[in-house]
Amino acid sequence: MQSQYRGYTIHVSASLIDGEIVGYARIYRPQGDGRGAEDVHEKEFHLAFVDEHEAMALARERAIGWVEEY
Repeated sequence: MQSQYRGYTIHVSASLIDGEIVGYARIYRPQGDGRGAEDVHEKEFHLAFVDEHEAMALARERAIGWVEEY
């Protein structure tokens, strides 16, 4: 799932690794020329998630928190 927040693109996903649901967030600010991304940050969350939707919701929440802080 992808969304925009304060000029950043936030892409979140979830996967199953060794029986554990893992949430991911990729945070980046597109370049002005549209050819790539600069300022890319990737986060990975290993918590006791109920399902992939919960993992992606937390990943998005943490990504927004990162944007707010930096």
